[in-house]
Amino acid sequence: MDDGPKTLGLVRNASVEGRPSLEGRVVFTQSAPGEADCAFRKLNDATKGDVVATIREDVARGYWVRTRADIPIETVVGKNVTGMRDAALRSGAQVVSTDWPAWGMSARYNVDYVVALEGGRTARCNPVNAPESCTGLPTLEAKGQEL
Repeated sequence: MDDGPKTLGLVRNASVEGRPSLEGRVVFTQSAPGEADCAFRKLNDATKGDVVATIREDVARGYWVRTRADIPIETVVGKNVTGMRDAALRSGAQVVSTDWPAWGMSARYNVDYVVALEGGRTARCNPVNAPESCTGLPTLEAKGQEL
């Protein structure tokens, strides 16, 4: 649930009322690790400070983490086009969002940028918590290796 800072508390409070762990609810609230309703973490920019370390810690602790591979428009007109994407894919977040999922979408900005997994795959082994038995789906780096 991403309602913005002005109403986030109101929405979260209504969602957890009577069910602080969200049991039986069909919603993820924006909450802090350790809170009963915290199952999902949104950590948008894996290139900032300790965000990759935080993503890895949260994934290892069992949280479902989403990060972004890019910032709309800004990424494709900027100088470091692939930095945020590569950090996001290496971070271990289970969901990596993008506004550029197919070749050619950024062409109008004179940039050839896309966010895709190797071989056109839609999934891969998680570089943070994949079991040893996870084979056949590549990771971008060795399990546990730092960026």
